[in-house]
Amino acid sequence: MDDDSLKKLKYDEQRKKRVKRIKRTIIIVVMALIIIPIIMCIFLAIRVKSLQEQIDFLYEARYTDIMNARYEKRVNGGTDSLEYLSEKEDEAEVKGTVEQTSNEAPDEGTEGIHKIYLTFDDGPSENTAQILDILKEYDIKATFFVVGKEGEEYEQLYKRIVDEGHTLGMHSYSHQYSSVYNSLDTFKEDFHKIQDLLYNVTGYKPMIYRFPGGSNNKVSNTDVKELIEFLKSEGVEYYDWNASNGDAASKEYTVQELINNVVTSISDDKNQSIVLMHDTNTKGKTVEALGPVIDKLKEMGLSILPIGSDTEPIHLLKTDE
Repeated sequence: MDDDSLKKLKYDEQRKKRVKRIKRTIIIVVMALIIIPIIMCIFLAIRVKSLQEQIDFLYEARYTDIMNARYEKRVNGGTDSLEYLSEKEDEAEVKGTVEQTSNEAPDEGTEGIHKIYLTFDDGPSENTAQILDILKEYDIKATFFVVGKEGEEYEQLYKRIVDEGHTLGMHSYSHQYSSVYNSLDTFKEDFHKIQDLLYNVTGYKPMIYRFPGGSNNKVSNTDVKELIEFLKSEGVEYYDWNASNGDAASKEYTVQELINNVVTSISDDKNQSIVLMHDTNTKGKTVEALGPVIDKLKEMGLSILPIGSDTEPIHLLKTDE
C-alpha cells in the first residue's frame, strides 16, 4: 500500500472517530435536555408538597396557640367559657364559637356525669399501636379521625381500631388543604376516597368527620357551609373540639404540660369535652402523657367515652342551625 493510500486510510479512521465523538456528544446533550427537566420537575413537586405540609402545620400550630391562650385566660381568672369571648376577639383570632347542636339522648348510663371524648387526629402512624395498647390496658375507648394511608401496616391499624371497639372517623384522605378545600368537587372526591378506603379495609363505613384545621378554618377556598351541607346529604356528622392537650402548637410542651393542658381546658360549665390530640410519628410525648391523662380524668370522676351517634357535636363554625 502506497503512502497516499495509508494517509487516506488514516484520515478516514480519524474522521470516523470524530463523527463518533460528535454523535456521542449529541446523545449526551439530548439525554441531559430530557433528564434534567424531569429531575427538576420531581424536585419541585417534592418541594411544593413539603412547603404545603409546612403551611398546614403552621396553620394548625397557630390555631392551637390561640386556643391554648384562650384556655389559659379562662383558667387564670379570665372568661369562664369560650362562648363568652368577645366577637372582636373571635374575628381577630379564630372565627366562630363552640356550638352544641344535638338534641339526642345522652350516652347510656352517664346522664349527669361530665363526659370526656379522647380524639386522635392524623393517624395512623408509628405511634398508633402504642396508643391502642395504652387504651386497651385502661379499658378505655377513644375516637380516631384518620387520614388515608395505604399499605398492610396501616390496614392492620385501621382494623385494630375497629376491632377493639374504638370509633373510626374521617379526617380527609390527603389532609392537604390546597386540594381538600380547593372546591366542593375536590372535597367530595377526597371524602369518598377516605370513606371507601376505610370501608374496603375494615368493612365499617365511618359516618363522622373532622375538618382538617377545624370547621372554622380560614384556608378553605370553598364556603365551609357548603361542605357541611354535603356531609349532611351523606348522613355524616362532623365534630370539632372544645379541649386540647396542645400537641399541635408551635411550642413544644413537656409531658406534664400536655397533661395540664387537657385538665385546664376541660370546662366545668359543660356536660362534655371533646379533647383534641394528634397521632403522628412526631407525637411521642402525647403517647407518654396518655396514661397519666386517663388517670387524672378518672380521679376527677369523669366518664371517658368514644364518640357515638348520641354524642352531642361540637361545632366551631357559626351556622344558622
